[in-house]
Amino acid sequence: MIEDPSFPITRKALDLAGITVTPVPVDAEGLDVASGVRSAQDAALAIVTSGQHAPLGMTMSLTRRLVLLAWARRSHAWIIDDNYMSELQLTGRAAPALASLDHGGRVLHIGGFSKTISPVLRLGFVVTPIELTGRFGDVCACLAPAPALALQGAVA
Repeated sequence: MIEDPSFPITRKALDLAGITVTPVPVDAEGLDVASGVRSAQDAALAIVTSGQHAPLGMTMSLTRRLVLLAWARRSHAWIIDDNYMSELQLTGRAAPALASLDHGGRVLHIGGFSKTISPVLRLGFVVTPIELTGRFGDVCACLAPAPALALQGAVA
């Protein structure tokens, strides 16, 4: 499942990876989880921008967050929560990360520093459930070299 509309590059990456994508509508509360479950009954993954929807800008409601997490636990599915721009709230306080509500270890929280520091860094992060950190670390080490130590220290 992926939000409709969604960030075009995310959708393209899934298509290039050969992953069947089911677009799921969003409304003022974010991803319409019930619609997604009906249209993608065998889904094993949902990709959302819960903190600030890309491109519409709304924050996923607490009710929808809880329904999405319950679906993931029940279905043994994964949620990738793209923290796209959630750190840049124009009004009020940013909503807590979806992963902070996840008691089943189903959320992979991804983000970067292009909005808060600089896009020149080309530096991002993945926060995974503890049992996946070793595997993700191994995969990342094979895909790209670690950023320079000075850069890591500056971001830390």
